[in-house]
Amino acid sequence: MVLFAQAGGQAADGVNPAPALQRALEALTPGKVVAVLLVLLGAWIAGRVVAWALTALAERTPRLRIRVKQAIPIVQILLWGGALYVSLFGIFRPGQAGSVIGLVAGAAVGVGLAVQDLLRDLAGGVALVLDRPFQVGDRVRVGDHYGEILSIGIRSIRLRTPEDTQVTLPNSYVMRTPVSNASSGSLTCQVVSDLWLPADAPVAEARRVAFEAAASSRYVDLSRPVEVAVESEFRETFLVRLRVKAYVLDHRDEVRFRSDVVERAQEELVRRGIVDRELVVRRY
Repeated sequence: MVLFAQAGGQAADGVNPAPALQRALEALTPGKVVAVLLVLLGAWIAGRVVAWALTALAERTPRLRIRVKQAIPIVQILLWGGALYVSLFGIFRPGQAGSVIGLVAGAAVGVGLAVQDLLRDLAGGVALVLDRPFQVGDRVRVGDHYGEILSIGIRSIRLRTPEDTQVTLPNSYVMRTPVSNASSGSLTCQVVSDLWLPADAPVAEARRVAFEAAASSRYVDLSRPVEVAVESEFRETFLVRLRVKAYVLDHRDEVRFRSDVVERAQEELVRRGIVDRELVVRRY
């Protein structure tokens, strides 16, 4: 059993934890604190410049857009890692770095309840870069949010919805939410367009119309299959649903492609008398 002396707060073996704290406080001189802040600020600025430059390059080279943007979070993590290394082992002497880390760790434990969400976000950002369930440029659904990943930061991700709205999601939320990836590092993705027909419509002819509308679209990727599935559903009356499944050359054209297919298929179905002009062709 370890016995502690009552005087001076020292252990019976004479070891006093105070010198470690004293060394850490002595190491944190105003000059070194300013130097650390400047290094971290430099890493932040460099990360923003790299993100801007690579994004501009990616937008000018559409076929390489995804690959170029995938490098952004990796470079930013490396910059922050380098800044932390320089801060601990470049600015402080080798003997001081351990004391400073201990002091910072102790302070983090002391205020853990106040910053636990931030720490979760930081850990989530590193996990997202290493695990890579999605990458910058991918088209994903995170919970109720769907769109193209614009950035993966150390605290949050940003995505742009088809309605051109930017959504910021904390990394901790992303890590505990199911994520579906429609493109998985590729420019192309599958798009599903729905056409609704009356129950007595000639299904075979309508399927040919739907197929031709998709296959002749300027947005379609003909190196991938075009399929038309037939389903029936009851909505106040029995209806036939044609599900047109095809891939687009660029997933940014998802909305344009779906609108193009539905519009041209509807016009042809009406022209052939398969559906009445008053029938609304519904799409999702």
